[in-house]
Amino acid sequence: MELPVVITMLKYFSLTTLLLTLLPIMSSQAETASADNLSVLMPFKARYTTEWKVGWFSIDVDATRELKQLDQQHWQLTFEAETSAAKLRESSRFTLTPEQRIQPLHYTYRASGLFNEDDRTLQFLPDTHSIRDQENNKTYPQAWQDEIHDNLTYMLQAGLDLATGQQQLSYPVFEKNRNKPFRFEVIGEETLNTRAGKLETVKVRQIRKKKDREIIAWFAKDKHYLLVRLRDKKDGKKRYEINIRDIQM
Repeated sequence: MELPVVITMLKYFSLTTLLLTLLPIMSSQAETASADNLSVLMPFKARYTTEWKVGWFSIDVDATRELKQLDQQHWQLTFEAETSAAKLRESSRFTLTPEQRIQPLHYTYRASGLFNEDDRTLQFLPDTHSIRDQENNKTYPQAWQDEIHDNLTYMLQAGLDLATGQQQLSYPVFEKNRNKPFRFEVIGEETLNTRAGKLETVKVRQIRKKKDREIIAWFAKDKHYLLVRLRDKKDGKKRYEINIRDIQM
């Protein structure tokens, strides 16, 4: 065999060997980069249809969940639902660490009609490790915990944590005048046919001491683990269900 042919073959063999060596590494890095990308918070606007069971009848409500980035550090998440018989608006302003950990700063709750509850305006004060309710002018230093959440942000944090592959989730959530542990576990994956299209989802169940209540949530894997369905049952009967109908990201 002539020398130039041998050299060409050796070059080809070396290149092939190098590619075979690097491809698994490159593939692994691509998968990691893809996972990292999904675990980064992204602005969105999602519209839902919501069915509420109120006594012996049900009402259908259109709802919107929207995340905006206010500046480099601050974000705002809002949830709004409205019908002729009821109106609800929740809003949370928070900061986000480089590690994608959410720290709520200001939370408001306003409801009327069938959803009527007392207004809530909460300040989360990380410098003093306390929570202040502006409606009743009370401060709750004993309620503070690391990575405390409000009634909106814990679901957003759950999506970020699911994107990193976590199977067990736990968050202290401040409600009204105390914090409560909200714990979840991944119970599988499911393909959902929704009005927003076919979605590959992770299915998550809330872990509760009392077995008469079941809350299950679905997060879309290719939509930055956005919440796309949530079902609440008590004594086997559906209390309410939220379903995605439109996603803008």
